[in-house]
Amino acid sequence: MSARTTNTPTTGSPLPMPIRASTPLSVIIVLHDTINQLSRLLSQIQDVDALNHARHRGEPSVRELLLALRDEERWASARISCIATEPDPDLDRMVEAIDPQTQARLDAQRTPIQLLAEFRRLRQRTCATLRDAPDVAWQRVGRSRRGPNWTMHALAERLVAHDTRQLAAVQRAIAEIGAGRA
Repeated sequence: MSARTTNTPTTGSPLPMPIRASTPLSVIIVLHDTINQLSRLLSQIQDVDALNHARHRGEPSVRELLLALRDEERWASARISCIATEPDPDLDRMVEAIDPQTQARLDAQRTPIQLLAEFRRLRQRTCATLRDAPDVAWQRVGRSRRGPNWTMHALAERLVAHDTRQLAAVQRAIAEIGAGRA
């Protein structure tokens, strides 16, 4: 089954749409394509500094949208890895890799292009984990007493849905700040 796409009104480029009951391979393809979508969107930027600022108060900048993509990827990737590698995955035993204040200091020093590179590395690792997992592992349940239980498939679909929203927001933000090529 292939992933459906839709054209957005601003640039006409396809964005992935989540599909229930999709095959593992189709989900992996859509997830991997997010990297290409972001690269295409950001390659048109002439004024890279404009990515750090939103056009309107209260709206996220492209930089903030990239941080949201990276943070969601980090969250989901850790859970996917836990489910893929443990026979009875306990998601409550997972420990956050870095202190939030330290992460905020590090993020303040990173450019949007560096954030994209970090997201790319995380996404490639997630896709590799998903690709290497047998189909039956996609339905293995990672259990949690503090939050919802997750399967790899549900986490991957959550990433697809998040990517769809964030890519559309990045596209709108780039159009609004006028940082793209004329």
